[in-house]
Amino acid sequence: MAGKSTVDVMTDLALPLPVNVIGDLLGLPAEGRDLAANLVRDLVAPLEPMSDAQAIRQAAHAEDQLAEYLGTLLADKRIHPADDLLSRLAAAHGEDRLDDDECVGTAILLFAARLRDHHQSHRQRAGSTPGQP
Repeated sequence: MAGKSTVDVMTDLALPLPVNVIGDLLGLPAEGRDLAANLVRDLVAPLEPMSDAQAIRQAAHAEDQLAEYLGTLLADKRIHPADDLLSRLAAAHGEDRLDDDECVGTAILLFAARLRDHHQSHRQRAGSTPGQP
């Protein structure tokens, strides 16, 4: 926000919080979080009532890109584990172990659910009357 003449509270403050919390939980490097957040936004866009066929095509492309990014990160976590969820999923053993697609799907679901919740609550607040809940 430094150097900005105006600040959008939702974009500059409220959105980075869930992105960073989920990013920390999963073990996403800081430099990959904006990419992941943008891809997740494209991925969930068809859930909006006024979405169109282009949004669906863009969502499919975003899902492919996000799965590739997270799959690469998961493989790296196997070699260089850290104290994060992707590392733990990558190192799991036994019958309850998830395969790579399930690990990536879990990561996408966590990211998408949190950002979707954030977007919905923002939209509800934006549409409410001041002084009303």
